[in-house]
Amino acid sequence: FVLTENLVVRNNFSHDNNGPGLWTDIKNMNTLYEGNRTTNNTEGIFHEISYHAVIRNNTVWNDGNNNYGHHPEQDAGILIGESRDVEVYGNTVTNCRNGIIGRQLNRSQDAQVYHAESPFDLRNLSVHDNVITQESGMAAGISKPAARISDDIYSSWGNRFVNNTFKLSNPDGKYFTWNDNRYTLNEWQKMMKER
Repeated sequence: FVLTENLVVRNNFSHDNNGPGLWTDIKNMNTLYEGNRTTNNTEGIFHEISYHAVIRNNTVWNDGNNNYGHHPEQDAGILIGESRDVEVYGNTVTNCRNGIIGRQLNRSQDAQVYHAESPFDLRNLSVHDNVITQESGMAAGISKPAARISDDIYSSWGNRFVNNTFKLSNPDGKYFTWNDNRYTLNEWQKMMKER
């Protein structure tokens, strides 16, 4: 979906695609993803270079299985890329390559091309009250693979992960990405409480 306003994507089953199962890309505003199921896609639900969205009460499993050259920490069950004011809650995400990931690339040229009202930045991402089951990869966090991206994405852009339930195959594994590092569940929960 491109250039939408007040889009509602509800009660769909998207599976076995060589691409995202459900994807909003380029200046979508006020999107709602609700009650969808996705599996066996390169990403399950992907909201990219867009604005306000709510992603709630979806069931996502075995997504993020991308063999087409993407970064291993970005392909996810739910991926928020360079978008602001997104709330993600009430979702069940099970055994995806990565669970729920925020991503920041340098999209300043895209903002100019598409005459964006504000930069395509990952700001005010609120991820809460989800259940994430993870055998490997990242369960949650923010990936910043591009050079020259401000570390403010971690400290002052309002991105937060709270009150999520994690079911991890290795309780001591480093399933969380933040500040360009990986962390255990205990380390992650401590960092999130201190924010």
